[in-house]
Amino acid sequence: KGDFHQLCTLPKLQSVILASLQDAAKAGKLKGIEVVQRVIVTQDEWTPENDLLTAAMKLKRANIVARFKKDIAAAYAAQK
Repeated sequence: KGDFHQLCTLPKLQSVILASLQDAAKAGKLKGIEVVQRVIVTQDEWTPENDLLTAAMKLKRANIVARFKKDIAAAYAAQK
């Protein structure tokens, strides 16, 4: 229960999403390096207006990395 912003912070939600992605990877017979190890759930919508997507809805990777640098670093640190 809770609003969208509260749900994004729940570790249980991240666990469920990660398990679903890993199950799909197993079903697709992906190799170990191809399987997702961590997920970041953000409450920010990715849109052209907040400069995370182009007008053609393509990812602006550099902007995404810059915006979520701390989250990405924490995900890699947790993996070790």
